Amino acid sequence: MGLYVPLLQIANMDVFVYLANCYYNFDMQYYTGRVLEIRLEIYKFPSYIFECPPAAIPAPGQYLQAFSPQDPDLALATTLFPSSLPVQEGATSNIELHPSEKVDWEPGTNLQLRGPLGTGFKLPEEASRVALVALGSHPACLLPLMAQALSQNAAVALFCNEPPPGLPAAVEVNRLSAYQEATLWGDYTAFEMPIQILNTYQKRLGLPPDLPLPSNAEVLIHSPMPCAALAACGVCSVKAKRGWKLTCKDGPVFQSNILTQ
Repeated sequence: MGLYVPLLQIANMDVFVYLANCYYNFDMQYYTGRVLEIRLEIYKFPSYIFECPPAAIPAPGQYLQAFSPQDPDLALATTLFPSSLPVQEGATSNIELHPSEKVDWEPGTNLQLRGPLGTGFKLPEEASRVALVALGSHPACLLPLMAQALSQNAAVALFCNEPPPGLPAAVEVNRLSAYQEATLWGDYTAFEMPIQILNTYQKRLGLPPDLPLPSNAEVLIHSPMPCAALAACGVCSVKAKRGWKLTCKDGPVFQSNILTQ
């Protein structure tokens, strides 16, 4: 069963929510998750430790949509990105999830989770030098990929002006400005950036404006995703070499060679 409803043609948000719920009930996997702990030290707003079924765990770069039944006034769900690898606890898994916007959930809150959604990172097993470049406000989204790279004994360098606390000693931490001298160092590079700077990211890194992304790179694009692959509303569209791609469905992680720069 499919559903295509252009968001801009829906005048009544209640109609959109109803149609989205119909699609959600037939086509999407959904689970119940519980907030175990609040982590206050990361960036502008907290991240959360969740207990949820293993099937609900997103891979690095994928995302979940979370809705609180206790907050019926919130029309749209909250996007959650993993900021750790999961820890198996019996029949459930614990994982740290980072919201794309500020929320006020307390420990013990039960949430409806939809997903995992989207395309995540594909770290090659043979990668021996991994560069992580955080250009946005959610560098915590790169932490699961960092842990994955370390687990396969790769050298890892993080380029970020506000690195998260408690990073492993094995990670080399650099300011963003240092990346211009390391563009050829990594045999795999992962970028994290907002959609607004996709075509101007070179300026922030001090690179020539016509320098393309490395051919061995992937890019996690942060964008508003109001329909989260339910209705192809087009709000999160990015220009690709062949037409347009939806961040919520085709991404949020894209291979650099398919993007237009």
